Amino acid sequence: MVPSDADTAKSMYPPLLGNSFSFKFEDQKGRVHRFNSGTESLDELESAVKQRVGLEDSKEKIHLLYVDDEGDKVLLATDSDLAGAVNHAKLAGWKVLRLHIDNSDTKQSTTKLEEATKISSDLAVVEKSQLTPLTTGLMAGAVVLTGMGIMVYLKRANV
Repeated sequence: MVPSDADTAKSMYPPLLGNSFSFKFEDQKGRVHRFNSGTESLDELESAVKQRVGLEDSKEKIHLLYVDDEGDKVLLATDSDLAGAVNHAKLAGWKVLRLHIDNSDTKQSTTKLEEATKISSDLAVVEKSQLTPLTTGLMAGAVVLTGMGIMVYLKRANV
């Protein structure tokens, strides 16, 4: 097997370990792609994205970005950037990390990318606003503590 064949085979199958995460992106035609990929290799993720948009044979470089909790578009440049983005998404309670493709180095127009980014960032805010298990647990704990405080106050007021 040639090394390039090994890279292609590696990107075709999801990792066997539990280090995969769900990703979404919108292609130039407006179609949304959702897939699982490993969280340790940016090359593997880029290969999976290229495969879905039909650029797997192309040598052109694509840049993947995501929108963080502050609304900034953050470039994924290294494997550690990818791991940090996935960790951030998990801590925020997101089920999926929405990616944006920036191929402005090529002759693609950037207006479509900007429109997709605006729509995607609006969706990311909607996904982020859902209640996470941590938030639900904190709210339940606050209700229990408040109830116990009221019971103690009423019991002491009767004595």
